[in-house]
Amino acid sequence: IHSLSPKPTMSFVNGQYHWNMYGNGENYIADAGGPYASHEIGGFISASGGDQHIAEAGAGYRKPYIERFFGTLRTQFLSILPGYMGKLKNAKQYDHPIQKHACLTVKQFESLLANYIVTGYHQNPHKGLLGKSPQKVWDETLDSSTTQLKVHDIGRLVRQNITPQKRTIQGHQGVQFGNTFYNSRSLKRLYDVLTPKGAENPKVECIFTELEPDQAWVKNPLTGELILAKAKITSLNADQFKETQEDRILGADQPFGFDHPLVAQARALLNSNLEELDSKTKSQ
Repeated sequence: IHSLSPKPTMSFVNGQYHWNMYGNGENYIADAGGPYASHEIGGFISASGGDQHIAEAGAGYRKPYIERFFGTLRTQFLSILPGYMGKLKNAKQYDHPIQKHACLTVKQFESLLANYIVTGYHQNPHKGLLGKSPQKVWDETLDSSTTQLKVHDIGRLVRQNITPQKRTIQGHQGVQFGNTFYNSRSLKRLYDVLTPKGAENPKVECIFTELEPDQAWVKNPLTGELILAKAKITSLNADQFKETQEDRILGADQPFGFDHPLVAQARALLNSNLEELDSKTKSQ
């Protein structure tokens, strides 16, 4: 979903770098694991116009690009992050449990990862690209090709292929995901139809994705029709709907590196946490 979706508003280091890579893929090389080979993933890829190819189990050489990317990610990105403990077998060498090394929020981690990909990985020369950077190859291909980027209705594709979740229609409040209620006039009418006097609140199939956090879809069990329900904004959930795609990128004004402010902040927090733990251990 992320690779297909437009990201032209994401800029880094005062507009020096942009994340302009997106569009429909032609071939998807997938791991043989259950989630990757599922009907939901296969259906999504097919609906977007791509072909799915499942690699053999234990045959990393069948998908060298993604395997190489994760290797590069560990050495150039993860190893710089405070609190990174390596692979699971390496984590056993530490005196403190993994949880005590946590010093970055999910939002901070996602922001740093996006920063590294755009300002580092996309700009570095690659042997597989004859010494050119992914960004340069992308830009040159777009300049020389008459093929326009095509992006399907991502939300529609997700709704068609995602597994519905069971939710209870809670009276005229609607259905709930997290701390947010989703409702509409059509959903209220459906509730009235499904609940004769004295009947319990009905359970229905719903489709909700983080791609469309401001809406949910409720399946009418009588007709199969999908009913759109919009999020009810309150003081408890208002912040999550105010954020735009660009707002979620923290520290985008500086390229990723050892001295990035978020990395330095996390390093200070980690050192403080571990010093406190050591102090408590000695006092015991």
